[in-house]
Amino acid sequence: MYQDLKGKTAIVTGSSKGIGQAIALRFGQEEMNVVVNYKGDEDGAEETVQAIQKHGGKAVKVHADVS
Repeated sequence: MYQDLKGKTAIVTGSSKGIGQAIALRFGQEEMNVVVNYKGDEDGAEETVQAIQKHGGKAVKVHADVS
């Protein structure tokens, strides 16, 4: 683990699936605070939030089109 990441906050766009989800999950494993951004896959975003919280991180999901 990277102790300097613990407690820091990251916004991950497109984190309801694919590469964005993998990045968000990794940040959760580092016990970071993660803003899970999604455009259309709310179920995937919720799954990501639950997995992050399971690993000790904090997460919220935010529906937004950042394009």
